[in-house]
Amino acid sequence: MGGGAFAWLALLLLFVQATASVSAGLAPHGTLLATHGPIAIVNDSDFTPANGVTGGNGTPSDPYVIEGWSIESPSTHGILITDTTRAFVIRNVSVRAPYGYQGIAIWNATDGRVEDSEMLWDLTVEHSARVSVSNVTMWGNHLGVEESTDLQFANMTGIGGVGIIGSRNIVFQDNVVQRYNTGVFFGRHENRRGANYSLLRNRFTPISPWDVYIDGIDGVTIADNEFEQANLDVSGVRSGAIRNNSIRDAPGTALDLAASQDIEVSGNDVFGAQNGAGLFIEFSNNLTIDGNNLTNVSRGLSIWSSTNTTVRANHLFGTGISVHGTDLVHSVQTTRSMVSRSSATGTVAMSRSTGPRSRKCSCPNASECTSAA
Repeated sequence: MGGGAFAWLALLLLFVQATASVSAGLAPHGTLLATHGPIAIVNDSDFTPANGVTGGNGTPSDPYVIEGWSIESPSTHGILITDTTRAFVIRNVSVRAPYGYQGIAIWNATDGRVEDSEMLWDLTVEHSARVSVSNVTMWGNHLGVEESTDLQFANMTGIGGVGIIGSRNIVFQDNVVQRYNTGVFFGRHENRRGANYSLLRNRFTPISPWDVYIDGIDGVTIADNEFEQANLDVSGVRSGAIRNNSIRDAPGTALDLAASQDIEVSGNDVFGAQNGAGLFIEFSNNLTIDGNNLTNVSRGLSIWSSTNTTVRANHLFGTGISVHGTDLVHSVQTTRSMVSRSSATGTVAMSRSTGPRSRKCSCPNASECTSAA
């Protein structure tokens, strides 16, 4: 082998060695990552190059940048940002942390972004404001949020569990919550109610049957989501809309609405709930149930002990409707409006829960029912 060949071989080995020392992997979009130790920023003065900062001055228009790192922490959080007021962005990173710690922890911080990254352990946001997370691959790890405000989570994939509790002004959209093996929770935390949650165009596909819980929120929109083998359980909501969702093969009651008020339930498509109702409503008031499709469910639409409910233009295939309560006159009037547009195969059953008289009605069309108690 000539001297020129040896020179090229030496250059190639040098390049490979340099790449191995600098690159620990690839960001989701293919950018080479350099290795870095755990990053802990516990006040504004810690935004330094030694802590992985690669640019920016901390203003909203030019945030501090933490970028291009592969972090594998053996004994603490991968990236911790706490007690800060300066703007920052974490992007193009891959982070792993041990059990009992967080991959990325943002606590008591403001004006932060996490984007274009992969999480090899959990990500949490607590007691923080104006934080967004987007285009992050979670690889089956958990997203946890507690008592924070003005947050947005978008285009995240592989989320293995979600808890967004006690928070305000939350947008959770275009995410894939897949193969999770724990409940998914949005809403109250202890005595602190949630407020203004929007869950839009997400897909929920658990590894085994689990519920998606929406509980204790003032103002919620749940729209255009897909639930596959997952029940949607909504309770304690004041003012909201549940519209245009697809719920397929729910293991129990597909959509359970309880102890809520001022709710619109419209345009939802429920297919297959063999062990429960397609739509079950209890102890709620001021509701509009409009244009829902319930197919192949063991029990169709059930309304229990609820008041001021308008039901119209729903389609029930091979199932029926039941109304149960103390004010049967009101319930029958509502049911007549519903049955006139339901499938001919459906039935309507009504009963009182208390009182000296008991009456049931079962009929294939509204003209056979009367509104007399």
